[in-house]
Amino acid sequence: MTGLCYAYYAKCVQHANYKERAKNVVRNNLSLFFEDGKASCAYLYPNKVDGKPAKFYDPFSNDQDFALVFYKMVMKIVR
Repeated sequence: MTGLCYAYYAKCVQHANYKERAKNVVRNNLSLFFEDGKASCAYLYPNKVDGKPAKFYDPFSNDQDFALVFYKMVMKIVR
């Protein structure tokens, strides 16, 4: 949503810096997708969760489709 707000702001005031910020935000979200086609919207940062090693992408968090939707919306606005 931040990228979308930046895109609309850039469009309203013709500010190139915010156009680039919008693009960078939505492009960064594409890192949630892996080369094998899988994806995750959550990364577990703690060293351990319930005594088990963490620091991995959560395989059960699969609602990352937002990244593609916002990417398309932002790129349509900033073109």
